[in-house]
Order: sequence, then structure tokens, then C-alpha cells
Amino acid sequence: MWKEVKCLPAVRATAKFKTISHGGEFWGLRPPFLRISKIRIEVSADTSALSLGVCVKTCNKCQISKPLSEFSRRADSKDGYRNQCQQCLNSIKALWKRNNPEVCRTYNTTWRKNNPQKVLKSSMQSHYKKEYGITFEQKDIMVAKQNNRCGICCKSFKLPRDIHVDHCHTTKKVRGILCSNCNTGLGKFQDNITFLKAAIKYLKESYAN
Repeated sequence: MWKEVKCLPAVRATAKFKTISHGGEFWGLRPPFLRISKIRIEVSADTSALSLGVCVKTCNKCQISKPLSEFSRRADSKDGYRNQCQQCLNSIKALWKRNNPEVCRTYNTTWRKNNPQKVLKSSMQSHYKKEYGITFEQKDIMVAKQNNRCGICCKSFKLPRDIHVDHCHTTKKVRGILCSNCNTGLGKFQDNITFLKAAIKYLKESYAN
């Protein structure tokens, strides 16, 4: 029996479907985002999928049919995707790295030497996540909200190294973005409001005299 069904919205293709014991396959029209003339569609045993159609591909490693979202893109492949699912591909890569440690070490050393900016960005991303619990992108959003200025002295940030994330050392909560001087100043005063008020009073009295 053949039925006219539609794929998921992301695929935007229609085709005829031949049922085979709660499952089966059909060949659909070319989705606009794939560089192929046809796409294979399989439907799972879940009867709710029969009304939509689920785009899947069979991994040539584990021989399991999985959604296309579990396969990485590959431009030179006939269907635009790799033949191994991401899980199997990760296992293959991990095994190769264990068996070729020297090759990996040499490659990593060369790559780091040729890509200093990417290494720096990756290092900063790890630093922000570990120390402050935020991503590099979240830090950029905070800087933008403060109009690229320090939260205390309002000095504009000219270089990336001028930007410092201020956080409470007790609760680890991020408070804002400061310049180097203001961030160091709060640290020297141990984030103590009493000390800061005393310093303000001290300066006022010195100016008065």
C-alpha cells in the first residue's frame, strides 16, 4: 500500500511511502539544503511517525538506522553526510588517537604554533568557564550591556586584556566587568564595604584639609 506523506518541516519534501510491517522506506524529492537528487526515508515502528516520516540513514559501522541529525555533514558524500554516525565516528577517532600518540602530539604542537589566536581564544574560553561559570559569548554580552566600559570608573576598554570579569570569591557569583585597576582595587580591599567607606571618608577629609 502506498501513501502520500510529508517529511519533517526541516526537510520540506513529499514522497510515496510503502508500508512494510510498521516500517519501510520511500524515496523523496530533493530537500533544498541537500546536494543530492534523492533522499532515503525510513519510518520507525512507532505508528506516530507514519504520519510524518523520519529522515534517517544507516551507519555502516554499527548498522543502525539513525536520524540525519546524528551524522556529520560531508560535502563530497553523495547524500551530503558521513557514512558513520557521530557516536561511531568518535569511537574511531578515539581508538586512532590511542594507537598513534606520537602523531597526535606532533600534529597538536604544529597546529598550536600555526594558530596562536585560536589557541588563545580556546584558552580564554576554558578560563571563563572554569573560573566564572560563563562562556566567552556571555562575557561579550556583559561587556556590550556596559557599553564597553568599566562598571566603576567608566573607562572604555581599548584592548581585550583590559577586560576583567569581577566576581565574588565567596559565592562565585559574577558581578560585572571591570578594568584592571578597579578589579585589583576591589581585591585589595577584600570586597569589604566597610573598608571602602573608610577609604572614601579618609579621602574626603584629606581633600578638606
